[in-house]
Amino acid sequence: MSIYSRSLRRLVKAAKRKNKKSNQFSDEEKQCLLLCLPSAPRAYKIACHVFSPILAEYPEKIKAVANGALINSSDDINAESIIPFEADSFDKNNLLPDSSMEDLLQHPYEVAVDLNPEMYPVTANLINESTAKKKIGFKSKYSDYFFNVQVDSKDKELLEPAFRQIRNLIEQDLENFS
Repeated sequence: MSIYSRSLRRLVKAAKRKNKKSNQFSDEEKQCLLLCLPSAPRAYKIACHVFSPILAEYPEKIKAVANGALINSSDDINAESIIPFEADSFDKNNLLPDSSMEDLLQHPYEVAVDLNPEMYPVTANLINESTAKKKIGFKSKYSDYFFNVQVDSKDKELLEPAFRQIRNLIEQDLENFS
């Protein structure tokens, strides 16, 4: 069994038994969106192209997270607006270490989005651990455990329409943030 499979199984078990965390942020504080950009190079470039307008329009309301190795691979968005995570910093379970998770989850997220078209344990765990009420991701075998809003993309090769659908879902939330 691969490290990826073991990590995913561990996360699913944790998600099944996870009690809803006590929400440490008031509703007035929850004015941020957590956006986990894809970890595959092709999907990352497409996502940067689709999400660059809202990243530019709402820089104070969006915390974008991406694989540090990909950050400079797209001209569509400012690399300084993305919080990197490095694969060499993963713990023994192939996940972000607790200190990195705490840093990323210190913000009061209202919406959390995972743009990985295939289940990616690092970002699925980050979304799962966030206190966001709306958790958006792609439909998969395990997505019911992590996301309460799921986008079903029949063809994983045609990502742009699915990314646009997700962008449309979150644009209204961004406009409603004060």
